[in-house]
Parts: sequence; C-alpha cells; structure tokens
Amino acid sequence: MLPLIDRPFDLPVSLRLAPVTFGPGAVVQVPIEIGRLGARRVLLVTDPGVSASGVAGRVRDLIEASGVITGIYDRVPPEPSVASVEVAFDAWKAGAPDGGSYDAVIGVGGGSALDTAKGVSIRTANDGPVSKYFGVELLPARGVPYVLVPTTAGTGSEMTPSAIFDDTDRQLKAGIVSSRLMAAAAIVDPD
Repeated sequence: MLPLIDRPFDLPVSLRLAPVTFGPGAVVQVPIEIGRLGARRVLLVTDPGVSASGVAGRVRDLIEASGVITGIYDRVPPEPSVASVEVAFDAWKAGAPDGGSYDAVIGVGGGSALDTAKGVSIRTANDGPVSKYFGVELLPARGVPYVLVPTTAGTGSEMTPSAIFDDTDRQLKAGIVSSRLMAAAAIVDPD
C-alpha cells in the first residue's frame, strides 16, 4: 500500500466559493453588492421569525436607502419544499411594489430562507418545479443573481452551489447542485 503522500489523485479538484464579506457591521455592504449587480428592484426572501426580529427590515432599509426598490416575501417555512418555492416564486412574478419587475433576490435568514432564495433564482430562468433539477449539474440556465445574508451558523448555504428541498409528492428530501447556483455575494455579519 502506498503512503498517502504518494497516491496519485484520480480527479483534480477545483473549489470556487461565493465572494464573502465578513465582520461586525458587514450588513452595510448589502447595498454595495446590489449596486455591483446593477439591480434596481430586489425581492428579499426571509422567514417569519427573522422578519419579526427586525433583521429583515434593517436589511430592507439599507437597500432602500440606496435607491433600490425592495419587496419582502417573509413566509419561508422551516423546511423549504418544492411547493413553498413555487409560492415564493409567485411573489417574484407579482412584481415589485412600484409595479416593475424584480431583477435580483436577497436571502436573509437561516438555511431555509437562503435555499428558498436560491429556488426563486432557479425559477426565474428555468421551467418548474425545482424538483426537475434534483441532482448534479442539471440546471439548464443561471437564474437572476442573488446575495445571501445568513443569520445563523450551520448550513453554510451562503457558500455552496447547492440547495435542498422537500418533495412531498415523492416523500423525499433532495438537492440541486450546480455551478449555476452560486451566490453573487455572501454577507456574514456576526452582529
């Protein structure tokens, strides 16, 4: 048996991660990242708890202070499903508060909110439901850009090119992994 150091590698590994801004107060960078995207209208995707805590409102206020119109979808369930992504996508299709079309997504919250934001992005460029794309590298097109702002540590969803959803029709939980599913930016603020 060869020592570990002498073993040839069968597959080269390349790791590309979302650009990350980390640190106390980093959330003030969200409007800068949105500006880099050229977005004028964004849908902020979050859950009821993050919305009630005021965190989502703070992010919305920062975005709107930069002149970007922001709508909020705050009904992400604890376990995002194929069906709940469609409900969130309906909010996207309904359009921004000024009647215009959204052009970016902001996910604020735990892994469920971040994966739902990814699901909305997927649906902006791909026929649904998201369960059609369970597997590896099955997304035909990249959706609109999205920025992720995690409020919990654990899933790492802000850094990964993947999203996990319950498929209640098939009674399974499955994931989508794709190089077309990487955040434009992640803002990690421990405050």
